[in-house]
Formats: sequence, structure tokens, C-alpha cells
Amino acid sequence: MCRRNCFAGQVNNMLCTFGKLDLFVMNRLFKAYCCSFYGCELWDLDNKQINDLCIAWRKGLRRVWRLLNTTKGDNYIGIDILQHTCVLCRRFLNFVFFMCALWF
Repeated sequence: MCRRNCFAGQVNNMLCTFGKLDLFVMNRLFKAYCCSFYGCELWDLDNKQINDLCIAWRKGLRRVWRLLNTTKGDNYIGIDILQHTCVLCRRFLNFVFFMCALWF
């Protein structure tokens, strides 16, 4: 919950500071400033609160792209942002493969 609240605060700060910039720039700022989840490799991915963080991520992305709150869909085709659950799983797997490489 702490990470979700921190993420929402980062999105709000970014939008207040850079809200009038081009969407391409906003997209890059969102990835760089808001989507750094340090230590997420150690999170329990079966936890229900991960879903709450993913919901907050989708809401934040809709705000950055200036879409309506009723816009549905998790498939952001043509955009250089992976779905949040894919990012978490990819970082977890990279961590596991790295740790296995150290042991063998």
C-alpha cells in the first residue's frame, strides 16, 4: 500500500509540474519518474495488493495520456510502455535467473 500511495504521489507531482508538455515527453517522464519500483523483485506477486498497485498504475497512465476515466483496456498497442504486471514479472524473472547464475 505504501508503494501504491508513493506511486500516486509521484504521478500527481509529475502532472502538476509538467502537465502541459507534449504526450511523448509525458510518456517518457512517466516511465522514468513514476515507474521505478526499487526492490519489487522481492515482492510476493500473489498478493492482492499487487493488483491494487496495477489499478493505480492504469489510472495514472490514463491521467498522463489525458484519457477519460471510463477508458477500458490493458492493451496499450503502439506505446513504449509494458503493462505493469509484465514489468513486475520480468524484473522478478531477471532476478531469479541472475541468482541462479551466481549459484551455478
